[in-house]
Amino acid sequence: MDLFCQQISPGGGFGPVADDGYGVSYMVPDDHKIFFHISSKISSKQSNSDRFVKLLLETMAEIKELFEAVKATKSKESSPRS
Repeated sequence: MDLFCQQISPGGGFGPVADDGYGVSYMVPDDHKIFFHISSKISSKQSNSDRFVKLLLETMAEIKELFEAVKATKSKESSPRS
């Protein structure tokens, strides 16, 4: 199991509804984690779970940067001015 620690998350998922689609579920257990379960049919040329995960991780990183930028701006606005 140690080999797959990055691929293990609690909960379950579901398969894609359409042959060329994805099955995606998520769980937010606390303020610092989100678990995703992503599946697609390997027989489909249109869907690719690995690509979906890569793009999802890039998007989540962008969202994190946005929240950090907003937090930094609010922190600067609330700090006492010299």
